[in-house]
Amino acid sequence: MRLKLVILLSIAFGLGSCTSHKESDDNRLILWFDRPAQSWMTEGLPVGNGYMGVMFMGDPAIEHIQFAEESLWAGGPNSGTQYDFGIKKGGVRPPAKDKGVVADGRYPRGLRPDRKMDDRHYTPTGEFGFR
Repeated sequence: MRLKLVILLSIAFGLGSCTSHKESDDNRLILWFDRPAQSWMTEGLPVGNGYMGVMFMGDPAIEHIQFAEESLWAGGPNSGTQYDFGIKKGGVRPPAKDKGVVADGRYPRGLRPDRKMDDRHYTPTGEFGFR
């Protein structure tokens, strides 16, 4: 009896998983632009994790892809011989210390856009063009 129940349930679940699944024509995740990007800094589409990045600048005739990597950083006002790869002393704290600071208005310096802790300028590593 138990074996028949297991077989019956297996068949039922197996047939249920064979039903057709229609892909939706949902275009909410598609980006459309009126014209090609003109400025790398203001109109390109950035993709990356901070260490490595890619900037897409499309054109109907050719797709421009520029990429950069952190070791090609050009420096900044705080760079020097004691470069610490962007890790400021005291800049990394346990999250428990910062609990409630957003609600109270006591933002850590690193979270305030009017007080930059670091300024980085990257040099593009390379550029690709696809037709």
